Order: sequence, then structure tokens, then C-alpha cells
Amino acid sequence: MAPRGTLVDPQYQWDPTARAGEVGGTMKPIHRRVSVAEIEQIVRNLTFQPDGQARLGELSNRVFDELGRPLGNRPGEAYA
Repeated sequence: MAPRGTLVDPQYQWDPTARAGEVGGTMKPIHRRVSVAEIEQIVRNLTFQPDGQARLGELSNRVFDELGRPLGNRPGEAYA
């Protein structure tokens, strides 16, 4: 599933006339879809506890740049 802010073809943007990445030029959430294969891949790798619960992931407050490098965790570096 593509995250919010993903650059997509114009017909999938908030505003099809907007330039990619500008206001209105990112994926409109109604076009986000999760495939059966993606769900199966997630479930296949889960470890279930005796009470039937499994940990899917975790949240963090880390910010990443456009190349996926973490920001703000090195001295003198600010969050984007």
C-alpha cells in the first residue's frame, strides 16, 4: 500500500492538474489499496502470542529524507 504523499500519475492525485509533489499533486487516499498478497506477506511473518495477539510493527517519531535516510538523529542536524 502506498503511503500518503506518494507521487502518482495525475488521475490518482488530489488534483489531476497539480504538478507532482506540490499541493494536490500527491496520492488521494481513496486510491490506496492493499492486495491479498501484501496481507499474506505480513501475516506469514507474524509471531502470535498464546493470547492470540501479534505485534505488527511499531510507531516512531523519526523523520526520513527523500532517500529514506533518518534525519535529526545526528548532532547539529534538524528535523525536516
